[in-house]
Amino acid sequence: GPGRYEQYSSTVMQGDIRLAPGTWIPALQPFTLYTSVQHTESAGRRDVTESGGLFAAFFTCAEGKQRSRNVSDWYEGRLEWRPSAELLYSVTGRSRKFFSEQLSSSSKRQFHEVIQRIDWRPDGRSLYGAQFQYRQDDPGSSPGHARTYNPQIWAERRFSRLLLLRLTLNSSSSTTQTPNGTSRSFSLDPSGYLTLSLDELPVLRRMELRYDAGYRYNRYETTPFLAPVAMTSSMIFSNKLYLDLYPHPVLFVRFRYFLRWRNPSDPVYYRILGINGWEQPDAQLQIIMQL
Repeated sequence: GPGRYEQYSSTVMQGDIRLAPGTWIPALQPFTLYTSVQHTESAGRRDVTESGGLFAAFFTCAEGKQRSRNVSDWYEGRLEWRPSAELLYSVTGRSRKFFSEQLSSSSKRQFHEVIQRIDWRPDGRSLYGAQFQYRQDDPGSSPGHARTYNPQIWAERRFSRLLLLRLTLNSSSSTTQTPNGTSRSFSLDPSGYLTLSLDELPVLRRMELRYDAGYRYNRYETTPFLAPVAMTSSMIFSNKLYLDLYPHPVLFVRFRYFLRWRNPSDPVYYRILGINGWEQPDAQLQIIMQL
């Protein structure tokens, strides 16, 4: 009789549209609309006796037994408003639904997300921006949901052709509710980096020195059903130093030094500069040649 085998098929359909209404209505020239829709479906079957030909991936095969099936639908829309060359505001909405079936069990989940962002470039040397992101996750197969709020601000300034500074402040707050209780988390993450670029150097030709520093505070709180509240917190301070050398057009040398401090710390952590809680320093040297 005919041989039996396993078959896996996958189908992806996507459509994208970009509309510039100012083409027809001059008053709407600052606005641009983007939309995207995607449908993905995959399935696995066993004991299949025929492949279905060249277009088997586009159709569901009736032969054999289905082992798994995954379906995903993605929707995204974005509206941009640019009243001037220096200012850009956008609002983006996303929605995604998942369905998964494995043998006799199935699950589904979905999330919805809204992102507002503004970028301002007052001159050719500066960039200031802010973003607010809201997301809601729904497990679908079980009661409960999660909400996340994520505001961000950043500033970038090029003081000269040699010196660049960027500062960022990220924050996140989320709440998850299930039949077993409620959990909340909060994080604050200020960071920044400073880059110094030197060109036309003797022997070395070009060199870049970059210093990254960041601090992160996390707080996690759980409220179990009919149980006391439990709360934990942690802090991390990290430093990264990069030294990039370009002695030849085909040769690149990078030295990286990484140092991080944690609280609460592990007993095996190090004491540096009279302060406990430092992880073991990490240093790397990379030499890359392109031929």
